[in-house]
This record gives sequence, structure tokens and C-alpha cells, in this order.
Amino acid sequence: MKLWRYATLLCLILALLWSWREPLASASTQARCVIFTETAEDGGFTVCDDDQAQFLSAYERWGPSQIGYPLSRRYEQEGFLMQAFQKGVMQWWPTDQQVRLVNLFDQLHEDGFDPLLADYFQTPPQLAADAAQGDDFGQIVAARQALLDSRPRLRDFYFANEEALTFYGLPTSPVTDQGNHVAIRLQRTVLQEWKEEVPWAKAGEVTVANGGELAKALGALPPAALEPLPWAQLPAATPTPPPTPAGTLYLTFDDGPDPENTGRVLDILDRYDARATFFVLGRSAATYDTLLTDIYARGHGLGNHSWSHPMLRGTSFQTFANEVQGTGNLLGDHNSWCLRPPYGEMDSATYSNAAALGYQIVFWHTDSWDWRRPGVAAIVSNVVDNVFPGAIILMHDGAGDRSQTLEALPQILQILTERGYRFEPICR
Repeated sequence: MKLWRYATLLCLILALLWSWREPLASASTQARCVIFTETAEDGGFTVCDDDQAQFLSAYERWGPSQIGYPLSRRYEQEGFLMQAFQKGVMQWWPTDQQVRLVNLFDQLHEDGFDPLLADYFQTPPQLAADAAQGDDFGQIVAARQALLDSRPRLRDFYFANEEALTFYGLPTSPVTDQGNHVAIRLQRTVLQEWKEEVPWAKAGEVTVANGGELAKALGALPPAALEPLPWAQLPAATPTPPPTPAGTLYLTFDDGPDPENTGRVLDILDRYDARATFFVLGRSAATYDTLLTDIYARGHGLGNHSWSHPMLRGTSFQTFANEVQGTGNLLGDHNSWCLRPPYGEMDSATYSNAAALGYQIVFWHTDSWDWRRPGVAAIVSNVVDNVFPGAIILMHDGAGDRSQTLEALPQILQILTERGYRFEPICR
């Protein structure tokens, strides 16, 4: 697969004329790097300015709100140095020492990904190349930009960016209805206007698709480049944990809902004014959907634990999406867009697949080991002896006999409440 091939002379012209230009590098540039850990399971990615390329200066100009965080190391593709980010791919042109953004969605079209983009990412199909109106370059630009006119908010968002051609490219589809939003495809991204509120956007808001994440999920980026640098190969750095309200713990329950256990867990939580997050299996939720309503009505969060509890690590994206989206559809408006992969088994592809579907992965800090049924005292000790402010606690309300969990839970809540902790849902 050659994702970065330029298919037509027009694409080359657009890349040349509408590139994002950076100052020329000096003959010898002192290396300057920043470490990013946001998309790495373990370790991180560096973005650098050096004698080979000046990606860091480009990143500092655009910022994470426009390009996202790095998804890859640098890699070479057809004579160019590349680096993938959540929202796009940077490309270094040595001939004039400039950074350009790849026409990512043009290349995904060329490499045959349109059916998957439509099925899983609500991406409109690309217009045929001969749909461009006129032979004059200015006429082509005007005709393509006119595709935005049917949706004023999309049009205004596009033109509000003084470098729209640089950042987005030209529209390559009409505006299409995708259910809860309308979308228009561009050379380098997809713009989405939301008709109803979703976890990441309010009704009427316009968002920019994470094109780099989509390309990663589709297997369109070099696998070796996606492996983060281990900590030993990175300059000294300390990841900064997210802020957590003092004295807050996050109880989570996996593998439900269960008709014997879930209701009893909810009653115990009510007695201690505790809130939790339930990571549910689709196959159980489909049968006991009234429990989902009860969980949410009592102030708890609902997360996604797949449909049938398979090992998601190492599966194809299609299998991953089928498992996750089936459960997500059942959760409906109560979906918190939090995902916990079964068995806690993850790799870098798990993260990118989840992100491509709009999910954030939630792991845990403190394991009760209740699934082993080690005895009530052991479950209590495993939790109360190993928590700290902000800790996410793993327990189970489904998949078998949970009598020990039900007996241990009140003791855990009593002890930790007396220590001054409160319990909130990590996802809601």
C-alpha cells in the first residue's frame, strides 16, 4: 500500500500552492525536541527540529487543538520524512525545506478505503476527479468551496480559518446527512456539524475529524513507526497525572449487568451515597436492558466492555468495531464513550482503534481480584490497602458467583468512607 502517492497533477499543484510554509532551516540546526506521552501506552513520541526536518516549529505554530498529539515516530515514505498526528500527517519537503500537510483523505480514497470510511466513520464518499467544474484553477477552487454553501455553519467554520486551504484543503464531497450530524469531506479532513448533543460536541457545533487516528485504525500508517519510544530511549520526563478532586475514588464494575447481582450492588452503593461506573457487556445488556436504565437513573455511569468479552488486542479493526459499536448502540444516550477492553489486554492498536470510534480507554489502579473469589477478607484488603486519591478500583458484578463481592463491598465502602473518601463515577 502506498498511502502517500499523488494520483493526479492537480493534487500535486494543490500541495505546492497550498502548503503550510515554514521558514527555511539554517545549514546546521541545533536539535530541539519535545516529548509527548498522550497517545502512547508506554513511553512516548518526540517532535523535533533538527538538520533533517523542522516538525516542532510547525507543531508549535499550529498546536494540539489543530493537529492533535503525535501518533508516530518520524518515518520515511517515498523519499519524504513524515510524522503522523491525531488530526493529520506532516511531510517535510527537503527541496525547499518546508512542512506540508498530506492530502490524507485523498490518499485514503486512492487506496480504496472509502467503504470502510463510510461504514465505520460516517465519511462521505469522494466526488470523482472529473466532477471539478472548469479548467481554470480559480474556477475549480470556487466550485469546490461552493459545496459548503448548503450549510452556513460549516461554511463559516471553514472560512473563519484564514489558512483553510492549507489546513483543510478543498471540499471533495457535498454535505451529506449522517444521522446525528452532517459532514463534508475535504482533502485533508472531514468537517462535522452536530444536529444533537454528543459527549464531545454540543448541538450546532462544528468539529474536525481525527484523520490521523482514522488512518492508523485502518492500517494506512507504517506499523513500525507507530511503536512509541520506550522510556529508556527518551530524555528524562515525568508524566503529569490529570487533576483529581481530593479524596475521590472511582469504583468500577465489569461484566454485567446481571439479574442476580447488579441490583444488589446498586442497593449497597445507595446506602453509602456512592456512585460508580458499570462497564457492561452487550450480550448481557441486550437481555437485561432495564438494569441499564436503573444504573443510570441512580446516578452511575455506563461504560463499554465489548459485546462478548473477547480478547480485543490483536484483532482486526472490523472485529474491534463490531464488538464495541454493538454495545455502544445499546447504551444509546447513556453511553459515556468510555471503553475497558476485556482482560485489560491492550496494545497501541487498541488505543488507536478506540480513539477512531470516539472512545477513551479506562484501565484501573487497584484490583480487588474478586473474580478469583479469594475470600471476603482478601477482597477487602486488596482494595483498602492499595487505594490513593484518584484511584480507579476494579470489581465485578457479572460473570458468575459474586457473593464474596457483595459481602465485601459494604465493608470496603464503610472503611474508605470513614477515611474521608467519596465515590464518584469515572465516566458518566
